Amino acid sequence: MGPTTASVLAQRARAPALHPMSFTEDTMNEQSVEVGGLPAEPHDHICALYRGRDERDGLMMPFLKAGLRAGDACLCLATDGEGGELVASLSPEHDVSRLVVTEPRDAHMRTGTFTPEPMLAFLHDWSRSAFEEDNLDFARVVADMSWGLPLVSAPFIDDLTDYETRATEWARSYPQSCVCMYDLDRFGGNVIFAVMRAHPKVWISGVVVENPYYQSVE
Repeated sequence: MGPTTASVLAQRARAPALHPMSFTEDTMNEQSVEVGGLPAEPHDHICALYRGRDERDGLMMPFLKAGLRAGDACLCLATDGEGGELVASLSPEHDVSRLVVTEPRDAHMRTGTFTPEPMLAFLHDWSRSAFEEDNLDFARVVADMSWGLPLVSAPFIDDLTDYETRATEWARSYPQSCVCMYDLDRFGGNVIFAVMRAHPKVWISGVVVENPYYQSVE
């Protein structure tokens, strides 16, 4: 992501007319009546651009914890070896029966490589189960996309962009809010700018803004 892109998004983040929202537990609790505790709208597909594990956890964990307290279905697509650690960090107040945690080998890399179709089928099946079988009212999905770092190449970026574009359509098919997390310290601009175009909203510098680079397939 070049300086111009970053500066435009930063300006959007500072603009009061956009009513920016921060992923904090306090904000979630304040808005729980309107959107099930989630400080984002149903059907959102948000690209979260963060730096380092501490900032990632500061976004991911309050997002999930507030959902579990509210009785939402929660899906966390964690990185290798972190699923158990994530579950262990939850307290008894969090209803983990509503939480599914998967790592890349059971999600994005479930076929041994990455192609969009199997992962999209996984997401659709999970949402159908949550809403049509369990009759839940709201869902949250958060994905750490760091699993893709060893795979970065031109064909992979094309597949990833296709996947994220179609994931926006999936996010809109049920009352759910979805966050894909990309570490700016690890992914290059070739990946960041490509995936940004597939997300209607971007989290940057502590707020959510409408994405001026989003390219709708409609």
